[in-house]
Amino acid sequence: MTAPAVPNIVTTGEELEALEIVRSICADSPMSSGAPILHKDTVNWFTISTISIRRWFVRLHFNQRKKSISTKVSPEKAKSLSPGFEVEKGFVYINTVKDLHRLRPLLLLAYEEAIRQTEPAADAEAG
Repeated sequence: MTAPAVPNIVTTGEELEALEIVRSICADSPMSSGAPILHKDTVNWFTISTISIRRWFVRLHFNQRKKSISTKVSPEKAKSLSPGFEVEKGFVYINTVKDLHRLRPLLLLAYEEAIRQTEPAADAEAG
């Protein structure tokens, strides 16, 4: 028996442009010091994370009929931070990569929440 073929993963110029936009937005966060922006491309999405690839804060879904992003921010909060965008079931639909600039508040919140999750709890230190 042969192992199933692994699909070729091709990182697109759009995904790399989006990564640079997200990096520039997150660089403005007071929490950005020492928190690198990492990425990983998969068949279904392009993941952007901090600290560890497991600490993703935004996923790009550009290989579908409608481009979208998803974050770990609650759908209600994501909707309130994405005026003028269609938001459905945690996905924020965009027309172009440049739309990410208009999603700055959402991206910053997602990034900062990911960093907070990696920091030791204050009460554990006080304990």
